[in-house]
Amino acid sequence: AAAEVAAGAAYELRSAFLGEPVRGWLMRNMMPVITEALAEVARDRQLNPIFALAARLRGKADEVDGGYIDPYTDERYEVQAQKLTDKAERDRARAAAAQAKAEKELATKLAAKEAALQQAAEEAAAA
Repeated sequence: AAAEVAAGAAYELRSAFLGEPVRGWLMRNMMPVITEALAEVARDRQLNPIFALAARLRGKADEVDGGYIDPYTDERYEVQAQKLTDKAERDRARAAAAQAKAEKELATKLAAKEAALQQAAEEAAAA
């Protein structure tokens, strides 16, 4: 039964990923680690080789995970976050300044138009 399950899983893997790209990835990323762990287990002749293999793989996973930098806790990313916050604040200030300028220009145009209408009314009244 276990052999049938393993054969089914292998078939599904081949079907899902269509072979060569997955094989290449596995050969580059997984096989060196697995081969090293298997060699260590075979060299040490552990009583429970599966447990020993799992422990070695877990140790390698912890090693790889130790190199991971969490962008939410690393202080180097705080600088970038501050830059983004500062940029957003500058953008808001620019938008507010542009809005104020547009309102001032509109008020000037309306005042000029009103003055022109008033002058035209005065000229019509004088004629």
